[in-house]
Amino acid sequence: MSKVREEFGLTDLMIKALGEPDELRVNPYYKSAPPMRLYSRARIKQWIEENSAMIAAQQGRKRGAQKSVETKRQKAKVVIARAVACLRMRTLVSREQLEKSANSFYMKTYDNYGGLTERGLCSYIRHKHTNYERILVLLKGKVGADDLYEAVKIYLCCRIIRAYNLQIHPMKAADIWDSSADTPFSQEELDRVEADMACQLGLGTIG
Repeated sequence: MSKVREEFGLTDLMIKALGEPDELRVNPYYKSAPPMRLYSRARIKQWIEENSAMIAAQQGRKRGAQKSVETKRQKAKVVIARAVACLRMRTLVSREQLEKSANSFYMKTYDNYGGLTERGLCSYIRHKHTNYERILVLLKGKVGADDLYEAVKIYLCCRIIRAYNLQIHPMKAADIWDSSADTPFSQEELDRVEADMACQLGLGTIG
């Protein structure tokens, strides 16, 4: 049946409408699996020709649904882009003050707190000194929220790293690991990641 789906683009309901298969064969890969259901090409092509109007209608509905999802995704992107573009950071304070307040927060929050790191400091600033939490509220329930969330988090880390001169790669600061996270931190790398995330969020195209 998988070959029928791949080669002819039929859905499970369409395959069911074909009726019983022309042949049943033992699955050569998994003996415990149900038998393979085989249909002749001639029969499939004839069925497609006889039901072309119904197939076209279903494909049209599928395209409409996909378009609707993409429209919602783009609307969500605009909402989040506007919120990120209005990123608010509290008045910059000294690193010493930040470390003191961050240490105090983490010691009260975690029993096994092992000391402040650059990632921990960036996370503290993101949650306590920006409107990040408000942006998360806007993201909730939006189509494509997972992808947007990652981009927002990394972008805000870039802004924080730049503002507070932290020495950490933004991907590591966001706790999102990929091959670029192993790239040594540099101003050029920070610029590149920030530009990539801004592009993903559409920050240069919002109205």
